[in-house]
Amino acid sequence: MAVERWSIFCPSPVLEIFRCWDLIPLPKRLYISWTQGIRAELAAQVTQVFGVFPGPIETDMAKDFDMGKSSPDLIADGTLSAIEQGVEDIFIDPMAVQFRQDYFSDPKALEAQLSKFHPG
Repeated sequence: MAVERWSIFCPSPVLEIFRCWDLIPLPKRLYISWTQGIRAELAAQVTQVFGVFPGPIETDMAKDFDMGKSSPDLIADGTLSAIEQGVEDIFIDPMAVQFRQDYFSDPKALEAQLSKFHPG
């Protein structure tokens, strides 16, 4: 008998993983915890849950931010490719990839770097 498989993907800004609370609205901050929790809960029923953590994307919402942004096509194509490969935590664009690398190599240095963006 074939096992039916399901997939859910949960997009969230890469900064949420690094707890940049002042830079991200509260509802978006909850995605990473929700993604991790629902992944564990649904694993028994063969449902894959993917966390997608992009950096800034070229959208109307981000037009006033002066930083490099990735195209929506890059994010969409990269997300689908990673899902096909079974990657659970997806970091697609250059900023997200760099943040992930910095976090796992030296989280305190990244914390110090991000503190420059916090008010006060």
